[in-house]
Amino acid sequence: MRKVKKKINYNDIHYFVKKILLKVGLNKHSAESVTLGLCETSLRGVDSHGIRLLPHYVKSVIKGRKNPKPNFKLYKPYPSLEYRCYDALVISSLKQ
Repeated sequence: MRKVKKKINYNDIHYFVKKILLKVGLNKHSAESVTLGLCETSLRGVDSHGIRLLPHYVKSVIKGRKNPKPNFKLYKPYPSLEYRCYDALVISSLKQ
């Protein structure tokens, strides 16, 4: 049996994904960031990292594996270096 792909309006899927993430407890900033990342990734054709991961994120939040309301701080010790601390998780990046 052949799978049929259905086209969905970007704004509709963006609204749907964000609404689900807010419903499971993400704050507005996190919900918008995750929604944008998932939707834009799918829009670019990288479905393995796009909206197909929505159920995974929802389950992770419900089961407590992901923090739906992270606290973070941005540190910029030098003009070319910044790092962020998210509730004990550190992510660094070098500015180009």
